[in-house]
Amino acid sequence: MFGRWSLVRRVGKGRFSYAGPYHGGHASYVYLETPSGRVYDGPFSFSGGSMTARTLFFNSPYDDGIIKFGGRYSRGRKTGRWKYQRRGRGYSRRLMVDYVDGIPEGTACYIGRGNTYGIGPRSRTVMLTLSMAGGKPVGPISGRFGDCPFSGQCDADGYPDGMWVYGSTSRKRTSVDYEHWEHGKLLESYTLDFSTGHRSEKAPSMLAMVKDIICEECMPLVNSVRRNAAVWDGDIKVKEA
Repeated sequence: MFGRWSLVRRVGKGRFSYAGPYHGGHASYVYLETPSGRVYDGPFSFSGGSMTARTLFFNSPYDDGIIKFGGRYSRGRKTGRWKYQRRGRGYSRRLMVDYVDGIPEGTACYIGRGNTYGIGPRSRTVMLTLSMAGGKPVGPISGRFGDCPFSGQCDADGYPDGMWVYGSTSRKRTSVDYEHWEHGKLLESYTLDFSTGHRSEKAPSMLAMVKDIICEECMPLVNSVRRNAAVWDGDIKVKEA
């Protein structure tokens, strides 16, 4: 029915398994056959090449490489831990997201290596870990951009809160950036030079950097399979001063 490269099998209780071509690549999944169409219900995996970027991705900057992703659906909703991976010339991207009923809930962890086209040091590792609740970041956020660590947090409503810190002192670097947030309102943003004790005001940049990584790096991976899943747009909202 689907050609010699595909396979559909009945697995019982109204459920079927499919393995074959899928949006320019190859997928295998379990589904329920309903009057309104297939409802994914079980393990799902995909592997594809360069056509995937143009077929599945939303505003993806990538036009080469191989993407793989997989996880589990429960009655059409992503559930448990999903893993996404993309590798190409000079870069690799890995993303892990925990879901409950199709909504990010738990941990989201991203690791990018190689060309970051302007986000963080070129050809170095970029890492970002968020605690998610109800589809938005709630709790600690941590990361590393090359050799510079980052830490921050969001409140229970998903607004940046507390002290956000970027950088650390070393033989080559003596200054650290700070942004002080209070439930979505920026109170102060400054750089402290530990070699002299000098403090200078600066334009806020940490939140924008985190949002760039989420929107430009993580969202294209998450959007590679949007079926029956609430896709977070990557925004971390703030309040006007």
